[in-house]
Amino acid sequence: MKPLNPHAEGAWLAAEAAYYRAIDAAEAAEAEAEANAAALKADCAAIACRIYPEYRRECIEATGVVPNDAADKTDWREWLADEAARCRDPRMADAMNCHIDAEEDFTFPAQMEHSYTAAQAA
Repeated sequence: MKPLNPHAEGAWLAAEAAYYRAIDAAEAAEAEAEANAAALKADCAAIACRIYPEYRRECIEATGVVPNDAADKTDWREWLADEAARCRDPRMADAMNCHIDAEEDFTFPAQMEHSYTAAQAA
């Protein structure tokens, strides 16, 4: 709402401009945070893809079958948590643990098996 006093219009316009700059800054910060979160998620998924073949091999040696969600979900998530604990970047470790808690796709052995076999076929 514009002020009734025409002499106060300059101050009002300055306040309005500051308000919109603050909104723009908040939106930019939110976009940056979302981009950082997406990058960390991609890094976590890459770690999962890197360690899955070893986990798969050990699982097959121990049980004779490929990992599955019913039998191996908790064990796979422990592998991911152990890998997160070895991360030197605390943000990466926190991100991995958050993705494990959020049950992202790469925290399910069946999803990893599907990705692994698709990559092998390509």
